[in-house]
Amino acid sequence: MRNSITQDMRFRQSLMQYAAKYGVSRASRKYNKARSYIYFWKARWGGSTASLACQSRRPHHHPNQHTEAERKLIRDMRRQNPTLGMVELWHRLCKRGYTRCPISGQPTAEYWSKPYSVRSATTGSFFAALLEGIIPENKVSAILIKIKTTAIPGGR
Repeated sequence: MRNSITQDMRFRQSLMQYAAKYGVSRASRKYNKARSYIYFWKARWGGSTASLACQSRRPHHHPNQHTEAERKLIRDMRRQNPTLGMVELWHRLCKRGYTRCPISGQPTAEYWSKPYSVRSATTGSFFAALLEGIIPENKVSAILIKIKTTAIPGGR
């Protein structure tokens, strides 16, 4: 984080000093800010300009993220069974204590991912490969465009 004092922080500092001296309603009229805005910053203000810096709104953790034990279970199962599709992998994981639905693992590609090849998908087993989870969904449109332009003369 930078240690510099920004123009916004200086503005808030002068606003807080004026509100402390003359009251929130008068400060609201002079600075053309809502009283709720002033009360928000007044609650955060500790007397210094640094306390008026904007803070991150990013959450510290996601409430539904996989635990490290679940990630390890998925990685180990994927390493032991590299040819399994996503549904079969999920079924075997459930036998070992995994309790989530199969779609919950898709965003975390680093431990669900499986190598795939566009060449095998274009030889006719495209939909089978898609159903097995070999081809990620975000690659499907690019592959379909490639198949369309190579299979049909003129790409129509």
